[in-house]
Amino acid sequence: MKNALADPVAWHKHSSHNHPRLPFRDAYVSNLSGYPPRPVIPSTSLPRIYPTPNIPTMLRTPRFAAHSVSRVIFTQRRLASTKTLKQVLDEVIPPKQAQLKKLKAEHGQAVIGDIKVEHVIGGMRGLKSMLWEASVLDPIEGIRFHGLTIPDCQKALPAAPGGKEIIAESMLWLLLTGKIPTEAETRQLSRELADKGELPSHVEKLLDSLPQTLHPMTQLGMGVAALNHDSAFAAAYEKGIKKAEYWTVCS
Repeated sequence: MKNALADPVAWHKHSSHNHPRLPFRDAYVSNLSGYPPRPVIPSTSLPRIYPTPNIPTMLRTPRFAAHSVSRVIFTQRRLASTKTLKQVLDEVIPPKQAQLKKLKAEHGQAVIGDIKVEHVIGGMRGLKSMLWEASVLDPIEGIRFHGLTIPDCQKALPAAPGGKEIIAESMLWLLLTGKIPTEAETRQLSRELADKGELPSHVEKLLDSLPQTLHPMTQLGMGVAALNHDSAFAAAYEKGIKKAEYWTVCS
């Protein structure tokens, strides 16, 4: 154990050679944080959901015995000029709320379409019945996210360290704020999500009790639903938090 913590790179090579599942898990953590791979201690409680590990493994990020050590070695302080996602949302959401309030006050009674029986039978297909600006799907040019095409996003959004394709954190930032994150902001969000990624023991026990043949998406749904027990949002909702303040406990 001492040798492993003293030489993370040597331990990474050793563990990757001796366990076929570790390279994927190591690469995932490394890509998220932007730092060299954390030293991984082999465990008997490795994720069992294969061959499609991406979704369930994200839910079941394992605890690392050397987590605190690697954090000291690799974690850098966030630059003063780098804003967190919540700080950016705090700037974006109030003006948007004011804009929607004005729109409703001035045009709340305007008619934008007719409802026919065929619409009701077809599940409201073809009706303009919801305001959504984060993305627009055009049959000719494809999808746009806040006005950006996929090629635009590939050029503008930060990629994983050493990679060329955008990562989920940078796209999440764009979808929630409508703004392009800097690389530092993306890395900071990755670290924040990783720090909050540990599962309560009762959720781990639930997932471990499920049959390996159960569909990964079913396992994911059950795991997410079980997190409600420790949800900050659920607690705030029970206390009667205002709808306009929902986002404050979800970020």
